[in-house]
Amino acid sequence: MNRMICRTLFDITRTGVKHAFTAGRLPFQDASGQMITDHRTWMLARNQQRNWETLLQLLSLRTQPVDVRDPSLWLGGEVWWAFEFGVEDPAALALGDRPWGQIEQDCAMVPMLIGLREQVTVTPMLIPGINIVFEPANP
Repeated sequence: MNRMICRTLFDITRTGVKHAFTAGRLPFQDASGQMITDHRTWMLARNQQRNWETLLQLLSLRTQPVDVRDPSLWLGGEVWWAFEFGVEDPAALALGDRPWGQIEQDCAMVPMLIGLREQVTVTPMLIPGINIVFEPANP
């Protein structure tokens, strides 16, 4: 199995918030540890989860990602969210001489939610090589 890393400037925090807002459930702590106390904090957590789900669905178009690690902040000049995942057949993601060309092509221009906890201004769509990057994981 090959391991890959996806880095993005979009907030893809896995919060686990998937249900409709219900004031009677408040307060609660989401899967990332954020306290959900009102409609505003619920919407933030729900939209972070939506972005995470979007990337998982994009990966699943070509392959079944396995051993997917939760996204975490990656500080390298800019603040990125990064997660690692495995693929059993990396050829399913390749296009020409680019080992993840298919997934880059699938991601291009897919809308993402912004105004969450991004640290830079981003266009509200995925642009491979600009606001989303795929690379091999360190061995």
